[in-house]
Amino acid sequence: MHLKSALSEKVCEFLKENKLTQVEAAKELGVSQSTISRVRQKNWKTRGRQVEKLIKIFDLDYYLKPDPAKSKVLMSALSDVWDGSDAHAKALSKALRSLVDLAKTTRQ
Repeated sequence: MHLKSALSEKVCEFLKENKLTQVEAAKELGVSQSTISRVRQKNWKTRGRQVEKLIKIFDLDYYLKPDPAKSKVLMSALSDVWDGSDAHAKALSKALRSLVDLAKTTRQ
């Protein structure tokens, strides 16, 4: 199950089990009613603070990957080697992805 489906399911269960409206659930969970609505409908594109809060409340953290942009080591390495062009970004991306494939084959 994907994160959107899992979170939607948890929110729907929470509403039903506690016999709450979206407004009441939003107050209890500390998010907006519109966030509850969007999550129920799986209609969110980015994980803002309110969605992140729901993910933690419902113990779905295991779906989350670390944000690579927050890694100073990774960003520093990219800054050192990237020339700023789209072509070079694509080449670096391809090289990084090939390392993942290489790691998979060496583990077997």
